[in-house]
Amino acid sequence: MSIREGYRFRNPYDARTTALIRGRPLSSDVPESPINSIMAVGGMGKSRAINRALASQFDQVIEHPTFPGVVGPYQQLVYLKVDVPGTGKLLDIARNLMIETAQALNTSEFDEMLSLKKPAAMNMFDAWLRVARRQSLGLLVLDEINNLFKPEPRKNRLAKAGQPSAPPILRLVEEEALRCLLTIANTWRIPLCFLTTPDGMEAMGTRFSVAQRMCLDGHHHIKFPDSAEDPDTLDFYLPALERYQYFAKPIVIGPMEREELFKLTGFVPRILFSAWRLGQRIALETDSKSFKFDHIRAAVNTYLAPLKAPISALQSNDPLRMRRYQDLLPPDGFWNGLG
Repeated sequence: MSIREGYRFRNPYDARTTALIRGRPLSSDVPESPINSIMAVGGMGKSRAINRALASQFDQVIEHPTFPGVVGPYQQLVYLKVDVPGTGKLLDIARNLMIETAQALNTSEFDEMLSLKKPAAMNMFDAWLRVARRQSLGLLVLDEINNLFKPEPRKNRLAKAGQPSAPPILRLVEEEALRCLLTIANTWRIPLCFLTTPDGMEAMGTRFSVAQRMCLDGHHHIKFPDSAEDPDTLDFYLPALERYQYFAKPIVIGPMEREELFKLTGFVPRILFSAWRLGQRIALETDSKSFKFDHIRAAVNTYLAPLKAPISALQSNDPLRMRRYQDLLPPDGFWNGLG
């Protein structure tokens, strides 16, 4: 829907579209393009889900033999998915945008700018944006949008050490980075989709104009399982895991086994799959003839030991415990009710 909405006012036979490609914004009577958001704790599969949805529905690049206003063949860039780097800075975002676009279009157009030792962030972003407009980009997906924010200074956090209920405060790394990303949809009418963890969504929510756009255009909350009877896990994940066993005596996942797996992994897909895989690794390394739950427990207690406390906090649904891990706690009220 976002892609369709974004192309709705970019008819290639309309002179305004040609002007847009050449760098002239559409008139104010044309609606801004949508900004959607998908929120989930890490490991729930939001990135994989959007990758599969896009790849199964669309060709990333459509090769047109002819195109209005263009001499020769034309490449239409239907969608682009880019990770926001850990620095949260516009320069690094622009670099990632260039690299992914060059790979999709099989072009060397950005090579010279990417080779510069000290490029200007705004110049790089503008250079990428010109190509995105020119190739009629239909949707930009920005993963890990929470990387635009960083925790408040350490001295401030220490001052609150005796206040466990005080929420951690995330601040924008660069105002310019968020402002430039929003102009993609607001000025140039290219739809955006933000993928983020709960802490990033809450930080976004402090910007009223951004919160409005993400709320009204579509907010999706992928909630973590709250019991061993989670239907998605029962219908899809556990049957798939049972097929991937390499022992004469495999594990059969019944009700008791489901409860145990839920207790150990919280049914967070990435953790569940890792515990299953690493458990079999332990079984193979110990020359076991069968795959047992003891192997899965050993995997959780060794390889995945740092995750035991956050999994326990997640299952407790206790805000005070969850608040120890910034990206676990869903935002209060407003955002949480939209899921």
